[in-house]
Amino acid sequence: MTNNHLLLYRLAELMLEKQQHILALDDLFEDEQIGSFVRSIQIDSPYQQLIFEGVLTETIKEERVMVTFTVEGYFHYVMGEVIEKQNLVHESKALKELLENNQLRGITEGVEQCLVRDIEKNDLSRLMWLIDEGGKALEASAYPLAQAFLIHPIERVMDELLADPSDNDIKVLEKAPEISLSWVSESSS
Repeated sequence: MTNNHLLLYRLAELMLEKQQHILALDDLFEDEQIGSFVRSIQIDSPYQQLIFEGVLTETIKEERVMVTFTVEGYFHYVMGEVIEKQNLVHESKALKELLENNQLRGITEGVEQCLVRDIEKNDLSRLMWLIDEGGKALEASAYPLAQAFLIHPIERVMDELLADPSDNDIKVLEKAPEISLSWVSESSS
């Protein structure tokens, strides 16, 4: 893991832990893993590079310097990586708990990215479990399901989805084509 990746990963980890999408720079100074990067004023330090490249943004809020990701999609991607690594042993229940109890803006998109990573690794089990759970878990399942249809044979995805049929299977199937169609319309514009 490069220093830049370590810094971004740790920022996302702290955001998840604190349930805030923006963090005080002063708090980052004291962090054991990334404090030295943040304190360095060298132009080639990981923190300064990410600020200059526009990946991170500093703002003033209540007379404090605050740090956040500039691009929301990048934040979601890194958050998906953090969630994936933290939930490898906790499996699906931890994802459902995150969706229901974590107030971080972007948590749903982070879980979506985590599920897409599962799908890319040929594992649809957490996705199918979350679909069956319904509620907020169902909301986070439509995008990954659409990805599953793009990556894997349709028959396989349908067999796994309908192995334990429920109303949620129909609900998520209704949402997945909308997502796929929005991709088609975006790519043709």
